[in-house]
Amino acid sequence: MRYDHIDSAPESSLTYGAVQKLGLVGAFSSAGPFPEITGLASAQGGFTTSVSGPSNPTTIGPTNAGQYVNDNPTVTISATWVRGNHTYKAGAEGHKNIWSDINYSGQGGIYNFSSAETGLPYLQLASLKGGSVGFPYASFLLGQVDSASVNSGQDPQMRKSAYGVFIQDTWKITRTLTLDYGLRWDYQTALHKVYNRFSEFAPNIANPSAGGLPGAVAYEGTGPGRCDCSFIKTYPFALGPRLGLAYQINSKTVIRAGWA
Repeated sequence: MRYDHIDSAPESSLTYGAVQKLGLVGAFSSAGPFPEITGLASAQGGFTTSVSGPSNPTTIGPTNAGQYVNDNPTVTISATWVRGNHTYKAGAEGHKNIWSDINYSGQGGIYNFSSAETGLPYLQLASLKGGSVGFPYASFLLGQVDSASVNSGQDPQMRKSAYGVFIQDTWKITRTLTLDYGLRWDYQTALHKVYNRFSEFAPNIANPSAGGLPGAVAYEGTGPGRCDCSFIKTYPFALGPRLGLAYQINSKTVIRAGWA
């Protein structure tokens, strides 16, 4: 099973080429998406503030660049063998939950404009009739950026696995009495990052940023900078016995009991 959800701006805006066309360098993406420009809405006009939505945007440029993928590969096998008054069954199953959140929003740069660049400085803190001093859209037309940032891409890869094996027998003891008994083993891991980027507070690890005092951050997994461990231990002995009984009193009544 696969679920692929694309929540993204048009490809033309994500591969705009802002370096060549606008001279905006420093973005994380070599394709140079069109930048995200915010802060243009104000009571004086320019961009509306009363209605939100695609028909009345308050932001120029792509705000979404995400793709969410869920995969769940599953394998199930079973076999049945009937011999005399016994019906033997055995089987196994395994599946892995895979979750990815690929997001490159803001890689072309986020530029925020405000009224500060087009308002008289000494009136910025004054309360004037008619609204705030300055005009964000005028600041934008003049290219006077108030603040800017750029995002790095993210691609968290989460995994979770589960496995199970069972064997059972349905024993027809008499025409009216049937006994079911079996055993099942389950093994289910905790959710983890495929690149072992989960971290937690480690009270016994020396912190070089605090003069070697104990108390630092530990990362699970193996290799340099890892704890050579897993934060969550999976119980390996999840054995579940099963027992069932069915007794037919007459043609219309059957008593059943079960335990696991």
